[in-house]
Amino acid sequence: MKVFFYLISFSLLFASITACSVGRYLDSPAYIMLGDGAEVILSGESQKYLNWEQENAYLLKFNSELVDDLEKYNIITSVKPQNPDRFFSVNINKLTLNESFTVESIITDSLLNGSETYYVTSCSVNANFDVYSGYSSESRHVKSADVNSNKDEKLNNNRTFFQILFGTNKDNSQYHYNELNENVFEELCLKSAAKSAAKISRIISKELK
Repeated sequence: MKVFFYLISFSLLFASITACSVGRYLDSPAYIMLGDGAEVILSGESQKYLNWEQENAYLLKFNSELVDDLEKYNIITSVKPQNPDRFFSVNINKLTLNESFTVESIITDSLLNGSETYYVTSCSVNANFDVYSGYSSESRHVKSADVNSNKDEKLNNNRTFFQILFGTNKDNSQYHYNELNENVFEELCLKSAAKSAAKISRIISKELK
């Protein structure tokens, strides 16, 4: 009985996670105008991966991917309401890029209470936006939404190739970082844009029913 309960719980959790990334393809095209007043916020305690001089580059990468991914759902960007009944606008209010770290202490000698301290970095990109139906002064607010994408470094005590080669770290007492790609924030911008496009497509699909 417990196994069945765990399977059901896992299935529901998996469905809720994947639903965030699954969009709705529209049978007939909808048209959308993207606002250009997004605020880019760079925040965090560390600067290992985040480039604090690339706000515009991050936003451009996000917007470009968003336009491409919307087209996958038959949603075409436009500045004119080719079909007023199927015209929407999206304002990206904030694009927040955050880099932080947590401190982890690993006991290295149980007799002497020795320990080593590691700073494990976490990176995330959050997009906040509003969807409107209609054009100009006749537009109507439909929904506000947030999407988030993140990646974290991991500590690992598995033996590396060179440790195996030289016969060291046999007791797995030495730790090392599984570091992230140096372009992790660009990757997270693309991922957040894809999630945003999927969410926008679901909002528009529901609104057109």
